Amino acid sequence: MPRSNVHSPPAGLEVCRFSHAECLQCVVVQIWTRRLSDELMPTIVHLAEDKNWRVRLAIIEHIPLLAKQLGREIFEEDLKLSTLCIKWLIDNVWSIREAAIMNLKSLAEVFGTDWAKQNIVPQVCRTVFAGKCELLLFRLNRSCQ
Repeated sequence: MPRSNVHSPPAGLEVCRFSHAECLQCVVVQIWTRRLSDELMPTIVHLAEDKNWRVRLAIIEHIPLLAKQLGREIFEEDLKLSTLCIKWLIDNVWSIREAAIMNLKSLAEVFGTDWAKQNIVPQVCRTVFAGKCELLLFRLNRSCQ
């Protein structure tokens, strides 16, 4: 005997269930991203302050990729990473300082100029005005040309 359509859910309910499934996928992605950033952050911070400048350089070069994958929230909520990005500008090693400038430029490209104006520029200004780096403005200006 063929099944009747009496017990099948209405079409609107199917759309609603599909919508819930999509939302669930978004929630899972958000949880995964948060968990990943929570587990990665201590390692990144530790390696970013390593004595070996090549280790620091490798971390700096991966920050833009991390930014694309984890989003701007990781830089806004946990200020350790954004503080490190600024701290690299006054590193003793020239290669680190140069990579730090390119890193900030990449972050501005990933997150947009408005984000950079609100989050990067004030920190750079505080660093410059605190007298922590005399040639920082020259290097920033030269790399952004």
